Order: sequence, then structure tokens, then C-alpha cells
Amino acid sequence: MSLVLRIEALGAEGEGITRHEGKVVFVPGALPGELVELELAACGARFDRGEILRIVEPVAARVPSPCIHEVRDGCGGCALLHCEARAAANWKRDVLSELLLHAGLDAACVEEPRIAGGGLPGSRTHARWVPDRAGRLPWIGRAPAAGRGERAPVLVDACLALHPRLEELRLMLDGQVKGLAAVDIRVAPTTNEALVILEGEAVPRALAAHDLPASVVLRTKSGDRPLRGHPFIHEVVRGVRFRISAGAFFQSHKDGPRLLSEIVGECIGDAQPITRAIDLCAGVGLFALTSLAAAQRVLAVESDPVAAADLRVNLGKRAGGAVIEETAEAALNELGDARGAADLLVADPPRSGLGRQALNALVRMAPARIVLVSCAPRHFAAEAATLVRAGWTLERCIPVDQFPGTPHLEVVGLLAR
Repeated sequence: MSLVLRIEALGAEGEGITRHEGKVVFVPGALPGELVELELAACGARFDRGEILRIVEPVAARVPSPCIHEVRDGCGGCALLHCEARAAANWKRDVLSELLLHAGLDAACVEEPRIAGGGLPGSRTHARWVPDRAGRLPWIGRAPAAGRGERAPVLVDACLALHPRLEELRLMLDGQVKGLAAVDIRVAPTTNEALVILEGEAVPRALAAHDLPASVVLRTKSGDRPLRGHPFIHEVVRGVRFRISAGAFFQSHKDGPRLLSEIVGECIGDAQPITRAIDLCAGVGLFALTSLAAAQRVLAVESDPVAAADLRVNLGKRAGGAVIEETAEAALNELGDARGAADLLVADPPRSGLGRQALNALVRMAPARIVLVSCAPRHFAAEAATLVRAGWTLERCIPVDQFPGTPHLEVVGLLAR
């Protein structure tokens, strides 16, 4: 039996939300305000899942999706390709504003979203797959596997999101990696370098690793073993060359590192000279070497030993640069005994956020300005609220749509005492 329902909102994963008989219904591919005819495909105790039969009344933001895998039992990657890019970015901004309000903050500081690279095609420079039993490289889909709890894999003939070099390597490896635990590919558009990481104890017989047009690393339980070329690539951002090793974090949109670096620099400004700066969760040094280039002294804190090794190489002989290979919490506790250990602190924590102990140590340190970069708006709102209660003001909040076509959002916030 089909139903005709009005879509009320978008969910966290980009699906339309409506209600039927007192229950929430998630409808992938639907947009707020649309009237859709649907059928209930899966019914649960708390919510249902609907599949669109037809759009009865579309909204102006709807555009034709370029990807056949976007909706229904799609690959799960790009859930908003049917929504015009600016409209989708504005929706993400509204979600961020709601999170700030819920955390007790004033959302008036939320600015217009910045969209990285102008859209989706060929933007993603890093991806990871778990091969199936045949050695194919599927994405993890939205729909649940029949009779199982996990989501079903989806084989994709062509992926518009991937950078052309990455897509080339994916197609070369697809069907050739039987028996591996995972395959990780990253490319560097500015240098044309590429790195393939094969996770397993041996290279599959069907794959001649030395024939791949990329550096290749075999990641075993005992460590990484280079098979071809170097176990790292290089990327150039705003004139600075970065070494990025297998396993080290780096932004995975071709224009994302440049855009985030420019926004962080914009938040810092040049009106106040920076004597002492801290780059917390520094990774390979993106902000330390670009946004904080004018600081007299920069302490870059990174706990991952692989990224910290890259960080040391990238900092090189930069005057006033130093690396602290510790967790954010430990480093802040050591540095924060005396208030004012830094004029400025830039933090780009993992998706889980800084954490309560690191936040407490940051409050004790009391830097005059904090630039907080986050890939999890919910955690950003909660941590910004903690800092505001401790005496800072959230002066700017910039949504960064680094992955148009998806529900993901980066946030850059400036807090000042």
C-alpha cells in the first residue's frame, strides 16, 4: 500500500523525515516541503523507512542526481546529490545553528557556508574499502543486509566523488585483492603522487603490486612494508610542501586543506602579532606551516607517531617551530601550569572532539584566542559552550561544506576572551 506524505525535515544522514501513525518515517532521496508517494520498506519499533515511488510536488532545490547509486539502496556516500549545492549547504548551516542554540549559544555568529571546490565531481582524494569474498571493492550501502544487522555492500561501476587518479587505481584493484583485510588509496593532486596501502599478510596472487602506477605499501600485523616507491606522498598547500605517510591523517578533499587553512588564517587575522601559538592535534602540520606562519613560536602537538614523524620533517628548520609528541590532554596539562602559555591556540581534534580532560586543561591555560576546527558539529557546539561558560566569546562560526552532496559539515569557530 502506498502513502502520500509531506516531508517535514532532513535527518542527520540527509534523508527526508515525515510522520505516519505517530512514528517517524525516514525517506532517502526526499527533501523538506516535498509531497511524495512512498511505500514503507522497513518497519521498526521506533521508526519506519520509506522508499519513494514518485515525487508528487518537488521543491525548487531538487536537481537531477548525476549518480545512479544515490538513493534507495545506494552506496551510502553521497546522500544529497538530488539537492542543489547552495540549498544543501544552507540546510547544514541551519542544523549547525540549531545545535548551537540547543547548547545555549547565540547562533547569530554563524556565517554563510563556504563550499569547497565548487561541488562534488572528482573531489575526494582518499578512500578505504573492505574487499568482498571475490576481491571486489564495494562501498557500504544504506540498506540493511537481508537477515543481518550490518548494512549491505554496494558494488559501484563508477564513482563520481573520487579524484580521477584515485578512481583509476580503484578500477585497477577491483576484483584483484581477494583475501586482503582492506585497501586504502590516497592521491595528491598537486604533485600527482599516489599511494596504495594493502592491509593483509601477503599480496594476492592476482595482483602484481609492482605494476601499479603508484607507491605501494603492504600493511601487516608486524608493520608496514614498502613494495614499490616510498611509503608516503607529498601535497602542496599554499606553497608549502607536506609529507604525508601511510596512516597519517590529511584532509581528503582536493581543495579542503587550502580552504580550511585560509579560513583559519582569516580568523586569526593580522591585527594582533602572535608571540606564542599552539597547533593542537596538528597532524602533519597543515595549520602550523600555513595559517600560523607569521607566529614567532609555534608548538605543534600530535599524538600519532606516524603523523608526528611527518610533522618533524615538514617543520624542518622553521625558526621557532617545535613538535610535542603527546596527547592533547597531556601536552596542555604540561604547558598550562602558567596561564597565558599561548597567545593563540588552533585545535583540529578527531571526530570525537577534544574530550573533557583536554578541555579542562585548555580552560586552565586560558589562551586569549582559540580557533576550533571540527568535523563533528555536535561536538563543536558542546565544546564551544564549555569554553563560553569559562569566559570566552564565540565571535565567528563558519560552516565549511567540504563534501557537497553529503550530509557532512566542517566548522571553524573563533573564540576570544
